[in-house]
Amino acid sequence: MTKIKLPNFLIVGAAKRGTTSLYHYLKQHPEIYLNEKVKESRFFTYMDYFGDTLGAGPGDADEARYPKTIEEYQRLFRTENQQAVGEISPDYLYYHEWVVPNIKKVLGDVKIIIILRNPVERAYSSYMHLVAAGRETLDFSQALALEEKRVADRYWFIWHYQAAGLYRKQVEDFLNNFTDVKIVLFDDLNENPAALNNELCDFIGVQSNFIPDLSKKYNVSGKPKNKVINRFLKQNNRAKIFVKPIVDSLGMGSPVRKTIKLLIDANDKNMTKCEMDESIKIKLYKYYAEDIVKLQNVIDRDLSPWTR
Repeated sequence: MTKIKLPNFLIVGAAKRGTTSLYHYLKQHPEIYLNEKVKESRFFTYMDYFGDTLGAGPGDADEARYPKTIEEYQRLFRTENQQAVGEISPDYLYYHEWVVPNIKKVLGDVKIIIILRNPVERAYSSYMHLVAAGRETLDFSQALALEEKRVADRYWFIWHYQAAGLYRKQVEDFLNNFTDVKIVLFDDLNENPAALNNELCDFIGVQSNFIPDLSKKYNVSGKPKNKVINRFLKQNNRAKIFVKPIVDSLGMGSPVRKTIKLLIDANDKNMTKCEMDESIKIKLYKYYAEDIVKLQNVIDRDLSPWTR
């Protein structure tokens, strides 16, 4: 029998930090519930900040599936009596100033997991993610030059390539407002995903020796080799808008959903990695240097690899 049970843990961290992989790994655990149709609800950001204006960047307005009311948010969590109920919304860390009070108002002193990534790598990965989706048409240097204007024009946070990587204040706000906060690094996920998965399960309060399938990497960025398949899978188009509700209504084991999953896997494998221009990389390392040093003291982790 299903019942509504609001989240007792949240995973936050800006786009391209590995939250999609954590979602798929944790979702396999029989004692953990994560919503299947809406991975990122973005609810606590929308409560006070965006309202009906969901962002001005290309593709930002395709947010109709996200909950706008408490009742809609509650309906995301029809559990099968799993003891741990969670939500993963990367935007919550960046929009901390209004998200933190909203979370406390609705969920109380919930457990928080923060995942952080080298801000230089994350900035470029976010950029390449939007390039792959056909949303970003500028080169990286041009996009960085336009960032302040895009922020002022209320582009969604994934377009804030530089600003999203200034973690220190974001992290401090969560540490100052919640009792149980666990901070992990994207490096931990890459180097030993099994060990990190066990740590997170122990923190959440479920059986920590459960071994999920960790073989696949999710949300891969890069330039697509097959632009036709990528355009359908990654970009917004009329065909996908029409087909998606039908596909969502099918069971996870349906042949149609299995075929689409195979296409997504094939498309991710065919992404071509592109290197960042070295001069831009140096500028970004200088931009983040002071914030990284301060962050080290806040989280008590050695972040020297992030400073080159």
